[in-house]
Amino acid sequence: MIDDEEDNYPQHKIDLEKRLADKGKELFKIVHTLQEDLPESDMLKHQKAFMMEDVLILRTKIAGASGNTLYSIKMENATLIRKAAMSLYISKHSFALEDYTGMHYFDMLRDVIDEFREIFIDWVDSFDKWEYVKDDWNLFNPPGVHARDKDPDEDLPFTNPPNPDGDED
Repeated sequence: MIDDEEDNYPQHKIDLEKRLADKGKELFKIVHTLQEDLPESDMLKHQKAFMMEDVLILRTKIAGASGNTLYSIKMENATLIRKAAMSLYISKHSFALEDYTGMHYFDMLRDVIDEFREIFIDWVDSFDKWEYVKDDWNLFNPPGVHARDKDPDEDLPFTNPPNPDGDED
């Protein structure tokens, strides 16, 4: 039962997820401030949109990987979080080319990303590697599990119930 599983979710993991979400919120505030402060130009308009997209993805994927979720789902979300954070980190270069005078915001952004990364490392280390479904693409399997390994669940006698329309799909 899901409610029982949530009741058994360790407090230290809840605390890590909250700290990570709080840093994500802090990143959002900085990016939002940058959005308001940056000059209008065609090149910057697109870069500003990418930055907002990255910070929103980051925050959404933290929520998607929180709680009692399968290892493969957590790792997939962690990968997308890392990509979004790295994209934000390097965004400074685009604005330096435009002679933007508020570059100190990017220094703040990078400092918070560095703090975020430290919490992120602990958060990923807290994932339960044995709460998984084998990933047939072999990207998000726990150590020692390979996509070509025999899936232990294949031997379970289970037949999918028919869907309400009665067809096979």
